[in-house]
Amino acid sequence: MTDTKHPEALRLAALYDADAWPGGLSLNAWAAASAAELRRLHAENTTLQQGYDAARLEIESLHARVQELERERAVAAEREACAKLVQDMSHHRRWVRAGINGEPIRPCEYAAAIRARGAQGESNG
Repeated sequence: MTDTKHPEALRLAALYDADAWPGGLSLNAWAAASAAELRRLHAENTTLQQGYDAARLEIESLHARVQELERERAVAAEREACAKLVQDMSHHRRWVRAGINGEPIRPCEYAAAIRARGAQGESNG
């Protein structure tokens, strides 16, 4: 490229379109300059395309990560809602009967158990 005001490709195209051929320029020199500029533009286009492809892949990866985080947040919110519900119901002992690994637990421990299960799942995942 000769300068930013007149890109080489446009200068060469203007020579081709001109009504009169400039006296100091042979057709072979013009063709060689045109071919060189086409090669340069092709290389620049390839570089830009690779950058675009890399950016597109990164964007797709980020979209997937955002969806994964949204799912995790929804699961954590649901788990917390369940734990809160159990905690609020713990005064009704006859409604809540269960155990963990065969060990009976008090109703007030259910909420903690629900929350702990979430923490275990997050550290394993």
